[in-house]
Amino acid sequence: MKKKNILWLYLGVVFILSYLWQLVINFTGGINSKLFPFMMLFPAITAIVFRIINKEGFRNVGWGLRKWWYVIPVLIVPIVVVLVTGILLATFDLATLSDKYFIFKNGMVEISKIRLVLGNHTQSIAFFALNFLLSLLFNLCPEVSSQLERNLAGEVMYRRN
Repeated sequence: MKKKNILWLYLGVVFILSYLWQLVINFTGGINSKLFPFMMLFPAITAIVFRIINKEGFRNVGWGLRKWWYVIPVLIVPIVVVLVTGILLATFDLATLSDKYFIFKNGMVEISKIRLVLGNHTQSIAFFALNFLLSLLFNLCPEVSSQLERNLAGEVMYRRN
């Protein structure tokens, strides 16, 4: 099988297993379920199974770092970028540090005062990311947003009649 096909198959298997596990988590207590942390293991377990099935072995697995000190910039640069961006945004009054808009608690995120396409209720971080990206897309393309709203309003009126 081609490498590209194996990649798509791997992504599909991880996607399906993760969402099935998320369904199990939902039925066993949601975000407070003791099964929740094990979801992070599915990509690794699937990768190991795929390597065994495809007889790729484990010799070429690794980061391939030549020098250990390459890890230091990897840890420091993202923190510096976030700090510099935050300071610049606060300096030019483009943003303020506040918990009025994004509220993170119990592994969930809630957003207030910003209209979201897929709803403004408490949602998982992955669903929120999709919701937020779609909302940004519709806000950047107002004609698409207004057309969608007209279609949805027409559908609601159609269902009432």
